Amino acid sequence: MTDSLNAGEIRDSEISNARKYVEDRFGELPRPAKSYLVLMSPRSGSTLLCAHLQHIGYGNPIEAFHFNRDRIRRNYGWKIDFSNPYEYMRKALDFQTVRHVFGMKFNWIEFEIFKDVARQLTDGSGIRLSDAEFVEVFFPGAVYLHLKRRNKIEQAISYHKGMQSGIWAIPKDQGEDYKRYLMPAHYDRKHIEGCLDNLLAYDLAWERYLNQNRLKHIVIWYEELSDRYTQVMKDVHQFLEIDHTEIPAPPLKKLADTQSQLWFERFVEETPWLKNKKIAEALEKGDFATAFIQRSMMIAFQKEQRRWHSMPANRFKRLRTYLFRMRRKLNLLPAKNTQS
Repeated sequence: MTDSLNAGEIRDSEISNARKYVEDRFGELPRPAKSYLVLMSPRSGSTLLCAHLQHIGYGNPIEAFHFNRDRIRRNYGWKIDFSNPYEYMRKALDFQTVRHVFGMKFNWIEFEIFKDVARQLTDGSGIRLSDAEFVEVFFPGAVYLHLKRRNKIEQAISYHKGMQSGIWAIPKDQGEDYKRYLMPAHYDRKHIEGCLDNLLAYDLAWERYLNQNRLKHIVIWYEELSDRYTQVMKDVHQFLEIDHTEIPAPPLKKLADTQSQLWFERFVEETPWLKNKKIAEALEKGDFATAFIQRSMMIAFQKEQRRWHSMPANRFKRLRTYLFRMRRKLNLLPAKNTQS
C-alpha cells in the first residue's frame, strides 16, 4: 500500500466558480464533510471493501454511474429522470452520503459517464476543468482508494464468468440452492483475452489519472485484501481517518472454484502470447504498464501484417515484379532500324 502526494494542481478558484455556476443555474448541491472514491476494475475486491464501509456506516459507496440505468432503478429504487443531469447528480450525492460522509465507486467507464453528466451541468460556464477538478466541484476534498489485482488472468476469468452468470457477490451465509437456477457459464478463450486486455487498460487509466493529478490515494491489492483482510481494513480505516476500530469478519464468500482453476490452466495453455518473456515477467511483477505496452505492440504488429499480406498491391507480387522488370528491359532495348 502506498500514498501519493496531496493534490497539487487543483485550481480552487475555478472549482468554486464552477460550483457557484451550477448552483445558480440548477439549485444547491449537498456538501459532504468528507468524500472518498473507490477506483476499481471489475473483480478487484471493490464489492468486499464497499460492503464493509457500508456496514460501519461510512458512506454508501455504490456504482451510481453504472451504464445500465435499469439496474440502478431496480437495485436502489431510484425513480429519477436520468436525462436530467442535476437530478441525477443530486440523487447520487444524497444516496451515497451517510452522516456527512460521501463514498462512491467507479470503474473507468463509469467515471467517463460521471464526467459527461458533470459537463452537462457546467456547460456554458466558460470554465475549463480537468478530470480531477470535475471531481472536486461535486465531491469536495475527495481522497481515493485504488483497488488492483495482481493475477490478471484470474481476474479476467472471474470477470468472464460474472458477465455470464450475473453473480458478482455472495453473502457469507448464503446457501448453495441458488446455483440450481443459474445458467452455467461457458469457457470462451477470446472473450477472456478481451477481458484481460480491458482490465490492463482500466488499471493503467486509473494510475495515470492519480499520478498526473498528484492525488492523495491508497493502493489496495486484492490478494492482500483476501489473505489479510483484517489488517488491510485497519490500514483503510487509518487512511480514511475512521475512528471505528472493530473489523467484522468478511461478509462475502470467495467466488473462485475448481472450474475457475481449470479455466485458468486451459487459458494459459491456449494463449501463446502469455509465453512471451517480457509479458510473463511483467504480469508476474504487477508491472501492468510494460505488459500492456508489449501486448499492444504485438496486436499492432499482427494487425499491420494481416493487412500487408492481404493488400491488393501485394497479390501475385512475384509475378507482378517479374512483369515489371520485363517491361523495363523491353523499354530499354534499342529501337529497330526500319530503314532499308
